[in-house]
Amino acid sequence: MLVWAILVATLLLAMSTVGLVLFGRWKQLSWSTRIIVIITGPVDGVLGVLLFNWMGVSSLSATMGGLLVGIMSMLFVQPLVLPQRLLVWRLARENMVRRKRQSALMIAGLIIASAIITSSLVVGDSLDMTVGQEVSAAWGETDVLVSGLDPTTGVSVEFDQEVANRFWSALNADERFSKAIDGRQFGVVSSVSLAAGNGLAEPSISLFAHNATIDSEAVWAPLDPANGLRFSDIAVANAQGGSIMVAINDVAAQTLEIGVGDVLELGMFVSRDNLRVRTTESVEVLAVVPNEGQGAMAGTRSPAVFLDLSTAQGMLEMDSSINRMAFAFGNDVSDDKLRSLVPELENLLDDVLTATDVGILWTLDETTSSLTISSSVGLQRISGADVAALRENQSSLYPNASMLEVLQVPLIDASYLGEPLLTLADSEVDELRQSEHALWHITANGLGFERLDNQEAWLWQVAEGERVIDIAWGEQNHEVAYLSGDEVLLADTDLVEDTERSSNVFQDRPVAIAHSSEGWYVLTVGEENHTLVLLDDDLVIQASLPTALPQQGTVLAYDLVVDNQSVFLQMEGLLSTTS
Repeated sequence: MLVWAILVATLLLAMSTVGLVLFGRWKQLSWSTRIIVIITGPVDGVLGVLLFNWMGVSSLSATMGGLLVGIMSMLFVQPLVLPQRLLVWRLARENMVRRKRQSALMIAGLIIASAIITSSLVVGDSLDMTVGQEVSAAWGETDVLVSGLDPTTGVSVEFDQEVANRFWSALNADERFSKAIDGRQFGVVSSVSLAAGNGLAEPSISLFAHNATIDSEAVWAPLDPANGLRFSDIAVANAQGGSIMVAINDVAAQTLEIGVGDVLELGMFVSRDNLRVRTTESVEVLAVVPNEGQGAMAGTRSPAVFLDLSTAQGMLEMDSSINRMAFAFGNDVSDDKLRSLVPELENLLDDVLTATDVGILWTLDETTSSLTISSSVGLQRISGADVAALRENQSSLYPNASMLEVLQVPLIDASYLGEPLLTLADSEVDELRQSEHALWHITANGLGFERLDNQEAWLWQVAEGERVIDIAWGEQNHEVAYLSGDEVLLADTDLVEDTERSSNVFQDRPVAIAHSSEGWYVLTVGEENHTLVLLDDDLVIQASLPTALPQQGTVLAYDLVVDNQSVFLQMEGLLSTTS
């Protein structure tokens, strides 16, 4: 800011000096008058810059404001000490009185233009200050954050806490960082839901869990600056057993209308067998913290919930894994110096990581003297750069061995001479059923069979966006009728090249099918009622009987059974089952 103040003073000094010289009465003025006219503008300009800077405006706005203050000071001071300048002011005043309309329009234009410029500068500075405060409140002492997002799953990258401990040890052993860095923090950040007993809920709230031991070093501000509540206090409360204790910030408490001691239902997604599964846990509010310090990690106006790392790892089924490392550097480290250290931090982390840390698996088969290198992360593919490096260094790493590169991808379909080689409609089979000459398989995306005598296969798949709704088996499983969309279809084990034996399209939506000695019974749902339709072995409609079944709000499943000329139906709803 000193540089900007000097620049303003220099410009104003040049303007006041030129104005005084052009005045033409230099020799007639005393030295005191000359000094007052010359230095008043620069001095007031510098004071204006310092005042605007103290008010928190940006450097550019403070500079322009100080320049305007200095110019206005020169315009008002000169008439006070120079009578000739006062005459100009009097002439201007008389001209304004004589030409009132033109003067009013000119003054209005100047005021409007000044207001537009001033408001734009004020809005810009306000936005800058707001964003700056939000960033400062959310990150606190954090200068460098190490985290990642898996593009294949959309969730944060997890890594073992031992990696973070090794990285911290490497930082302390490196002279470039040991004196510059103040502390670190390891933790987990996840998105959870909170539901209160009063019926209010928040579907997405940020969960922050930090290492209690490290947080007790007090490098970062406490969760509650008023009473010094930290993650270590939450860990102590959870170590006593009983309910899981959490802290929430003021925004979360006001949104859910809850306080200390209230019990909440916390919902979260956990990873099980490469799938995301939702689970819930009952938690109790230990404290309500203000949106200050670490209590503002989600922002000064956003809800958040806080938990100690050990308890959070157990709830999220993360074992000893974390998904972020935060580092705080000393105040003497400038922004430019910090930016130059980031690439060196990345190189140091690369040196700390091992192949096992990044999911590389080594499998040794002594019987065949072979070593297999694979990956267990994401799409389970090894980086092309790593494969190229193994290939280029083959002569030095394994001179007496050969290298085989294999790309493994999911196989969707394959055919030979027009015949499908893959006879499964889906990777997950819902039902297997054997007939006299074939083995049927049923999936949500289709069905098919493989002949036991000649190994010929037949496959039928649903249209895009559809699924198999219901199926019914004929005598000895030789034939099967099934529903998909608004259509009923019939297939048998004698089919090889045909798509299906018979089909029929309904006007109303079919929801269930059953077999009897009379044929196939299909239940359809219309706008007003249910209809039971009887079809023969070629799926030709023989009879149609409207029913007086009650209309259900939401039906999850229909189950239709025909036995001894009697028809039984069960409808499963959200809260009850009707038969």
